[in-house]
Amino acid sequence: MNYDDIPSKVEPLMDSHKIAAAFFCSFLKSKPIKYTPDGSNPPDGFELKVNEYGAFVFGLQVVMDFWADKVFDSVTAEDQEIYKQKIKFPKTIKDNYIIWFVKLVTNGVEKYFDFDDTKYEEKMIFFIAHIYFMIEEYSYQYHKTKLYEKRSVNLAQELSTLKTKTS
Repeated sequence: MNYDDIPSKVEPLMDSHKIAAAFFCSFLKSKPIKYTPDGSNPPDGFELKVNEYGAFVFGLQVVMDFWADKVFDSVTAEDQEIYKQKIKFPKTIKDNYIIWFVKLVTNGVEKYFDFDDTKYEEKMIFFIAHIYFMIEEYSYQYHKTKLYEKRSVNLAQELSTLKTKTS
């Protein structure tokens, strides 16, 4: 094979979403937060799924840290403006996005992330990575749309002002 034919990748092979998914899986596996009921009240959904919430937020923090760093890596002023904004979650009808995600993970999918379980599926980490990617991409497109809407309003005002001056 000719040296020129060897594919090369300029970007790092481990992107932020895969790193976030790895942190998610490690948090989910270790279950660092323990809940011991004291008998006074039955545990609510959050108390029972606190490690799943923690895993999602831990991975999300990784994505948000990489997102914030993109302000300095951005080539265009437009991208710099976009990456100065916070991560935006898609709207859901009933619950907020994090609760929706935790329901997805806890409703029978969790066993696929446990490498001690016979149903462990290593490719599921890419499933989580893709969700983190979709959150970031949604945020980028959302903020880009808002930026264009703002520019459109400003342009319309300038055109209106220009029309009145020439009339």
